[in-house]
Amino acid sequence: MLRRYPQVEALRYDPTSDSVTLLGGYKGVAPVVGVRKVILEAGAASLNDVQSFERIDVGPGCIVKGNLASCFEIAIEKGPEDPTLIVGDVTALKLSEESSAETLVHTIGEGRAFIKGNFVASRIKITSGVIVVGDVVAFKKAEIEGPALVLGRVIAGTESVEGELRIRNATVFQAYASGSMYIGEGVTLLSPIALVKGGEVYWDSGRAVAFSHAGEAAVRVFGLPCLLCSETQNPLLCSKQVSGGCKRYEALKSYDCVKSPDGDYTVLSWYWRASPSMILQNLIAKRIFRTSRLKLVERVDMTGRTVDGVPLRDYPETFLNSLIEDLRSVTGEYSEAAKKIIFEVFEEYMKARMVEYRRCSVCGAPNPATAKVCFYCCSRQGG
Repeated sequence: MLRRYPQVEALRYDPTSDSVTLLGGYKGVAPVVGVRKVILEAGAASLNDVQSFERIDVGPGCIVKGNLASCFEIAIEKGPEDPTLIVGDVTALKLSEESSAETLVHTIGEGRAFIKGNFVASRIKITSGVIVVGDVVAFKKAEIEGPALVLGRVIAGTESVEGELRIRNATVFQAYASGSMYIGEGVTLLSPIALVKGGEVYWDSGRAVAFSHAGEAAVRVFGLPCLLCSETQNPLLCSKQVSGGCKRYEALKSYDCVKSPDGDYTVLSWYWRASPSMILQNLIAKRIFRTSRLKLVERVDMTGRTVDGVPLRDYPETFLNSLIEDLRSVTGEYSEAAKKIIFEVFEEYMKARMVEYRRCSVCGAPNPATAKVCFYCCSRQGG
């Protein structure tokens, strides 16, 4: 049979199955495309796109700086020592809309994986030890069973297809579903919005109940108390919160889950609250989202197995630590910005209502002339 794929060092092409295997010692810069199946054995490294018509298997500790694309399934095995690294989008899309087959992207095995790119497929499953810097979009079902971190939006379902989203022991930016959403213990929202169209948000701690009726339900909101906490190395994915050992964080409760007036949407959020901390938390969430996307992976050394000069083994922690350090460096600036906004809102409100006010001699906050205590710093007013 005529070979349809070039034979190079550490690359094996099987014409019978039309599959390519990248052996553990493979280090390549050419795209691997146009075959039915691609297998990357443990430790293989490719600095270009990998595409197949049926399936891609990424072994533990592999490096791919390029997009992964398949028409049916992509399996990413986590690395027990060096994490599996993918810098690019991971997509499993059908060749034809007429096809009834569902596509799948999932992580398997024990260890860690770091993906800087988006996940797109009919079904997506992300397991413990995975960090995704990008959005997770499942046309039908998405499941995140952590501890895992998604610095992006998680979306399940479409306008025409009812979806299902399940999250447990994971931190995500925001969550959306068309159908049903199940939130379990140990979940954090960086930007506190979880929205379901045409269905319900459920609290699932072994038995699923409507979130609005679950008195014990609590979804952590990543805010200033968590950012400045000194009791955990990784506040974005706090092990104490996941294990139930900390309750000092701000949280969404059952009373934060409401239906839209027309009944079409169920919304879990705290934006109805008149809370000063909400302003600061919103600034923090936007900073996380923007900074994580702007951090580019520029240099990948396949031989030395380093990423931008950092050993691959240490790269995920180094990436997250740099995010936290950046956030902490602007905390004072953000606090002052939030304070200014609060003062302006209060002042405009009292002017509109023609309420006489005076500024606090301690913090400068506008208070009604009859106030005995400053609403902001709690200092005594009026002599």
